[in-house]
Amino acid sequence: MQQALDDWRAAGANLLSPYFLLIIAEAYAVTGQTEAGLATLTEALTAVQSSGERWLEAEIYRVQGELLLKQGGVETNYRQALDIAIQQKAKSWELRTLMSLTRLRLRQGRQAEVIPMLAEIYEWFTEGFATPDLRDAKALLEDIS
Repeated sequence: MQQALDDWRAAGANLLSPYFLLIIAEAYAVTGQTEAGLATLTEALTAVQSSGERWLEAEIYRVQGELLLKQGGVETNYRQALDIAIQQKAKSWELRTLMSLTRLRLRQGRQAEVIPMLAEIYEWFTEGFATPDLRDAKALLEDIS
């Protein structure tokens, strides 16, 4: 995947670089290569800043938060992702971030702080309930109940 992105860039294309970098970082995460994933996400955030392609910024911060937590980090990235998603009115990214934050709070025994927020964003949706994110959110809310 990295070679394909390098070839893409060598051809003069930079459009969607943050997206491709996010996919590569997620692949690193799945294979347990946390450091490589974090480095790739840093590159993705740099690409966001230089290209102005901000539509994926919240998701990049959320995934970065997931990887940082694997290293014992804190939830700062989730808060940043949530703030960006809310500012951009990006409800899908907001939902994903709140699911990550809710799972973290469940492990910490602090779920009462985020359950209302997750329930509220879930109820905002009027369609798409067969999508993986909304199915996962519903299951998470049902498990908590």
